[in-house]
Amino acid sequence: MATSTRSTTWSHRTRSITTRLPGKCPSRPDTGPSSGGYELLFPDLHIQVANLVADGDDVAFAYTTTGTHQGPLMGHEPTGKNVSIRGMQISRFSGGKMAERWGSSDELGMLTQLGLA
Repeated sequence: MATSTRSTTWSHRTRSITTRLPGKCPSRPDTGPSSGGYELLFPDLHIQVANLVADGDDVAFAYTTTGTHQGPLMGHEPTGKNVSIRGMQISRFSGGKMAERWGSSDELGMLTQLGLA
């Protein structure tokens, strides 16, 4: 049976959002959000979870990330601009740990908001 909650909020200051899974490189400040380095690009990172659904070992959530661009991104200097990025993630847990993760976020929208696309 699936469970669902709405309007959950967390910040990188209280909970780490960086995921290190087998085969995934650690965050680097110059590689951008696809590497899991959002907290380096946006030190004031905030994530508002809009929907959260759990079913057995699977968890899915939709979210909005906001923050101020303060770190280098794909060869571009910080812009100081605020962004709002929507995304979603589905995770599978095994033995109490995240075993797999799939997700998508509006990175083109982020680049457009920053004036980089």
